[in-house]
Amino acid sequence: MTEEAVYSISVDGTEVTRRFTPFLEALTLRLYDGGQSDTLELLLDDSRGQLRLPRIGASLSASLSWRGGGSALNFVGKTDEPRSRGGRAEGRLLALTASGTDFLSSLKQKQQGHVDDSTFEEAAQKFGARAGVTVKVDPSLAGVHRDWWGIQNESFAGWGKRIAAEIGATFKLYGGLDGGNAGGHARAVFVPRNGGESVSGRALASVKAEWGKNLVEWDLAPTQSRPRFGKAVVGLFNPKTGKFENIEVGTGDDSAPAAHVDVQRAPNYAQARARAAANAREIARGKGGGWVAIDGDPAAQPQAPLVVSGVRPGIDGTYRIASVTHTLTRAAGWLTECDVEEPSGAAGVDER
Repeated sequence: MTEEAVYSISVDGTEVTRRFTPFLEALTLRLYDGGQSDTLELLLDDSRGQLRLPRIGASLSASLSWRGGGSALNFVGKTDEPRSRGGRAEGRLLALTASGTDFLSSLKQKQQGHVDDSTFEEAAQKFGARAGVTVKVDPSLAGVHRDWWGIQNESFAGWGKRIAAEIGATFKLYGGLDGGNAGGHARAVFVPRNGGESVSGRALASVKAEWGKNLVEWDLAPTQSRPRFGKAVVGLFNPKTGKFENIEVGTGDDSAPAAHVDVQRAPNYAQARARAAANAREIARGKGGGWVAIDGDPAAQPQAPLVVSGVRPGIDGTYRIASVTHTLTRAAGWLTECDVEEPSGAAGVDER
């Protein structure tokens, strides 16, 4: 790439890009599809120990784009874990890190409570409100009904991650930040796990990784043995017959005879079917994958499809992005590394 990458950095609402530029060694933005908060790291030259140790809790925002235009990556978070790194070879470095979620807030405070005979959206909004979180649920998940929803000595963040796995959703926390989303309120989003939208609700565009153009490096295994199962099984107790029973859902992988058996039993048939279906979808995602490095691409977002071409038969095909690391350095410029899974299309098939 001959195009120049440009960035901006603000601390507590004050633009500080020019102050940081002489010291900035690397800017790294990590994006996750759920269960983890997005993070930003600014690696600074601290060769003489001249930089002041950053305080925890400062609002930090950054953007990254190409000078020629197009979309930009944007991050808003709060600083945490200032860290000094170094050695005889590299000298002194100061890592200024920030998280997209404020974990000094009540998000991590444990709760006890329940909601009876209600939808998932009603329960999530009630538990979220206790933690100061505004909850948005995709319409396809909002109407999931249970006789009882319980949060048992769990933080809202922990409950959201657990329930998302049970109903086949992706759970993401944002905000709780000064200068972040409107009013500085934390937000939680639940969207379908394998949907065509990001956790922010935006439609996801395909990302291309083409050998000879933007593909830099790769390490891909479109088929793996250990994570593959032919079916997902969830057990439950039938009080009418007095016997334990199993609910089975196929994963679509007929060449894997082993069954994935959930360690927890469900309380009824509806929850057993939902959890088995969610487990089957997750197993399908993990049957193959790896990582791909391409020239910086702001369209590379978690859950987006990534199309690999020009590598070789059996590797070319479509994969789903699980997480993304955007890195800007003086030496290499802007590179995007995508951890991928769920191979599809021609991936894993060599018909020669």
